[in-house]
Amino acid sequence: MKPILTDIYPKSLATYLGFTVVVCIITAVLSYGYLKLSKVAEILGISTIPALDITQSGSLFHWLTAVLWLLTATACFAISQETFRYNKTHSKSELSDIWFWGGLAAVFLSIDSVAMLRLLLRDLLVIHGGARLGEQGNLWWIGIYTILFGMIVTRITAEIWRCYSVSALLFSTSILLLLAAAITTMDNIPSVKQLTEQLTAEQITAASNAISVVGILLITISLSLFTRRLSIPDATTNQHWLESISKTSKTTPPPTEKPTAIKQDSNTPQIIESPEDLAKKR
Repeated sequence: MKPILTDIYPKSLATYLGFTVVVCIITAVLSYGYLKLSKVAEILGISTIPALDITQSGSLFHWLTAVLWLLTATACFAISQETFRYNKTHSKSELSDIWFWGGLAAVFLSIDSVAMLRLLLRDLLVIHGGARLGEQGNLWWIGIYTILFGMIVTRITAEIWRCYSVSALLFSTSILLLLAAAITTMDNIPSVKQLTEQLTAEQITAASNAISVVGILLITISLSLFTRRLSIPDATTNQHWLESISKTSKTTPPPTEKPTAIKQDSNTPQIIESPEDLAKKR
């Protein structure tokens, strides 16, 4: 039997809880390190520490985000593989590929977390778009990302809700956290501007990135729990979900059964009819 990706996910819920606690602790430490960056650099006798600077593309904070997105991509590919196996077993001609596209989107977001492709997109649109949406133009990439990935998120949320409501709740909550983190970068909104005036620039940056990491963490945990649910041998639940997400395809007609020849006993005498009797029957 070929190994499948769902087999690598642990069955114990304590593992997921421990992973959540560890990531939250790392996030808090990195956020605090960024707020005390100048003091730490002064103690070490250097000008800055790029590994703790959230504004730098190669910081530990962004690498943590990239790892979480890669774990999310792995969960999406595992569910896609499970769907493919089901469709292949049941001779389906069309596959539900939304999980595959979700995995590709997570891989792109992992690269974007480190390479900051969204800032390049923002600068290009601000220069050539002729309009600066927001004080720094962040509304450009936020709007584009919301449209592009919103369709995938909506479809995944609808499918995940049918089988595991807890995962769907976590997934929806994480999306709200990501939106909240994006809103904190919009200084042109009056309510947000009133809130940000009471905080320093470092505190706003740390809070925005911390909220986004928590949101991505919830996405990773929710999809991992859903993948764990598929790996548990519960044929009734898993088959119900797999049947609900499989696309309706053209059903092939069942093969016609060939009439079986009736074996005649060699001891039974065969009646040979004459041509006159056959003519009377006609």
